[in-house]
Amino acid sequence: MTLISVFRRKTLIVQTLAFFAFSCHGYSLDITMPQFPVPVDLRDAFRAPTYKLGGYDRADHLYLSEPFILMDDEEHVHVSNFLKFEQDALLRMIDLSYRLVRPSETQVRLTIAELEQLKATGWIITGFRGLEGRRNTYPDMSGLVCFHPKDHLIVVVYRGTAGNKDGWDTNFDATKTNARKVQKEFCKDLFDEVVELIKNSEVPRRLKAIKVVIREAQKDEPSYVCARNTFAKVQKVAEAENMDPDLTDDIFDAFRMKLELMAAVDKLGSEIEGEVHKGFLKKYLSTKREVLSLLKEHVKSLSKEDRRKLKIVFTGHSQAGATGNLALADICANHGQEIFGASFSNKKDSKFYGYFLSAARAGDKEYRKWVHEHVGHAFVVRQNVEGDPAPISAGDARMHNLVSQVPVVGEILSKRFTMYDDTGYLLLDDGHKVWKRARDLYEREGFDMNRFEEIEDLVRYVASWIVEDEEAVPKYLAPKGSSTSFLWSPIKWTRNRIHTAKTINLLRRALMGDQEAMKELEQFSEIVMTRYAHLHYGHFREETGAAFDPAVVGRDLDSMADRGHVYEIKRKARMEKG
Repeated sequence: MTLISVFRRKTLIVQTLAFFAFSCHGYSLDITMPQFPVPVDLRDAFRAPTYKLGGYDRADHLYLSEPFILMDDEEHVHVSNFLKFEQDALLRMIDLSYRLVRPSETQVRLTIAELEQLKATGWIITGFRGLEGRRNTYPDMSGLVCFHPKDHLIVVVYRGTAGNKDGWDTNFDATKTNARKVQKEFCKDLFDEVVELIKNSEVPRRLKAIKVVIREAQKDEPSYVCARNTFAKVQKVAEAENMDPDLTDDIFDAFRMKLELMAAVDKLGSEIEGEVHKGFLKKYLSTKREVLSLLKEHVKSLSKEDRRKLKIVFTGHSQAGATGNLALADICANHGQEIFGASFSNKKDSKFYGYFLSAARAGDKEYRKWVHEHVGHAFVVRQNVEGDPAPISAGDARMHNLVSQVPVVGEILSKRFTMYDDTGYLLLDDGHKVWKRARDLYEREGFDMNRFEEIEDLVRYVASWIVEDEEAVPKYLAPKGSSTSFLWSPIKWTRNRIHTAKTINLLRRALMGDQEAMKELEQFSEIVMTRYAHLHYGHFREETGAAFDPAVVGRDLDSMADRGHVYEIKRKARMEKG
């Protein structure tokens, strides 16, 4: 067994141990886990504030067939009471999905406390698995299906990137693909993974015969049948050469896992219109069988009357917002009638919803049109912070025009990596208000706020080179100084020049290999990350790094809907101008 496989399996064991709370507290994972004492003070450690709505009865939303977004006669955008009331629960589920893969003792205790609270209020929580990255054999916890029978609510929450390499491999596997071609991608990934396993084996020469089989297979058209036939040849070669099982176990595991996944995709289908992000699509499809099975099981457990009231919300943060978007669209469009009957129409029956935070784009204009046709434009919302680069990192038509002008490779790159589009309505959070919420948390936690002010001054000064006017630097990047004294401007200008010179010198020394400079640069980077983590609804802590935090998420949904509506109108005008 190779060192890589040992590492992967140890990682899987650690992630599995993070599931301890499910089995210890009555959840549906058949794993025996150690129990930890839960101090009383930790039960109140979850900081998400509760949103109160005057005169709103929780039962009201169960009987309403309405989308998340409502438009009045004057074309003002309003958010439904359903989302306003359930927002806290959705944020708690997203936070929980991240906590379950942070196996430190503190996080373990917080997770138990949170699970106890959710269970006590009637939630049934089940984890589901999936694959991340291009060359990964072993599935990990990809999200949760949370079911509240009494409130007729199911929440499907996908987990975002938790700082692991495979998660980032998924993010950067950004070539657009048609869902009908995904079996080819799985087959290519499988063959690449086997070649890498052979390369990293302790004695690669003893696996040479298997490598020859894979190289021959890579010349054929990649498909499920090709992968299945190749596995049969590999098994025969391993038996004929009398290869040690310790050398072939990982290779066989890779084949079995990918073939099982490809068989499930073949059976369940992947009829998604348009071109979509390849990495996100592969991750979603690796979870589809378990998610769909859990949804059917929960729906089946309800009476006919209770099914009429049922609502299913897909949610997630960052990468998980895009993955959840694909899951929502596919299950609603291709399995909605299977679950709710032949006459099902989501725009009429109001069953499936999407609430996504800081989400990356998932597909192109055709995909957007397909989602809006089957799920409904007003049934999907994405909540972003002004200034967050993640939701626009997959380029749109405007980016396509810019990239296509690059000599030689521009046209190819623009076709593969741009022309993505947004789905649903935008709730745009004020970046400066989000920073104020994050700053309050940092102050309570004892951070040196002077360091933040130094960063703000430096960013404002550098940004002013680009926008040519310091007054035009966005407030969410660097708020203006409060002082209005005559001396303040020259003092600030001098200080900014000093900070900039020091930073440039620090970068130069670090590039030259100066160890002290590299250590200082690391500390500087941490301060920058801490200062701007809120733009992606994150909060920096020494133990977890920059991680999602419900406490910085905006709750004034109507105001954000108005901001988002104005932003979209302006964006459309810019797109038309080219």
